[in-house]
Amino acid sequence: MFIGAGGAARALSYFIAEDVAQIIFLNIRKERSKLLAKELNEKTGVKTFADGISNKNLKKFCSTSDVLINASPIGMYPKIEETPVPKEFLHKNLFVFDIIYNPLKTKLLKNAEDIGCKTSGGL
Repeated sequence: MFIGAGGAARALSYFIAEDVAQIIFLNIRKERSKLLAKELNEKTGVKTFADGISNKNLKKFCSTSDVLINASPIGMYPKIEETPVPKEFLHKNLFVFDIIYNPLKTKLLKNAEDIGCKTSGGL
């Protein structure tokens, strides 16, 4: 599952497309996530789903995902107290990757580590 649908999400989703069953995109601008999902599906054949970011969607898709990739600027300096996903929506079997490199450990990564998730940062 990707948070964000910009250039970083595009590059990473193409990279992993052949190794996953489905890719979900949630983005502030729902139309942008739908365009990326459609493009990726047409070019790679991977099953995709796209929608806007909402607590309902975050809760639903976090609970059924194995991997969460934050490809958005949410949580980047200077807004380091922000997180794209509330801690209570994470689960210990989720691998959380945050492309943000400043700070090295975002609030999302700290929350994920607190509940036992495997994590990786942007560097």
